[in-house]
Amino acid sequence: MEIAEVQNRFSLERYLDGLPKGERREVAVRVAFRAAARVLPIAALDFATNQDLLRRDLTAAPIFGFVAIASVAAVSPTGAIAADAAAYAVDATAADVWDVVRLDLTEGDNGPLWRDGAMPDLLVQAWTDAKTAMGKDTKADWSFWIAWYERVLAGRDFLPSDMAPILNKLRKEDWKKGPAHINPLFDGVLAKYRAQDI
Repeated sequence: MEIAEVQNRFSLERYLDGLPKGERREVAVRVAFRAAARVLPIAALDFATNQDLLRRDLTAAPIFGFVAIASVAAVSPTGAIAADAAAYAVDATAADVWDVVRLDLTEGDNGPLWRDGAMPDLLVQAWTDAKTAMGKDTKADWSFWIAWYERVLAGRDFLPSDMAPILNKLRKEDWKKGPAHINPLFDGVLAKYRAQDI
């Protein structure tokens, strides 16, 4: 099956099934990560501003964690992600994203998340608003996740080999403890980001 024939979830599944076994997981995880990362600003904004979710102490930390696990799994082994996640992650996105999915299949994971800088205005605004809301959070510091996602957007090295040991140690119970527990675990990676940005 040719990449040009990938038009929906089912054709993506067929394409992935046709890849050599050793390549299938890598490509599936890469596509899942990039698809989920494209819609992450919407989820981040909702969790950062939805008063009902905030009253129930539900945060975006597990959402960032899921996308980060997929990002790391694309280049470093981690037991927390399933290879068949790609089709489902992509299926949750808008229909017009299939052009970029085909690019992900063709070009791999190098480069910015939105190839020509054409991040849709809706997502630009959602991410801007999410960063503002997370910056005002008095219960947790979101600096790491903001810096990580900015690197993902720009196609910069987000240091997956430094993130993998942390993500591999985290369990469901850790994620339930919330961002005040989870976010500081990545302070060392954040320090490396900041050192590289000097």
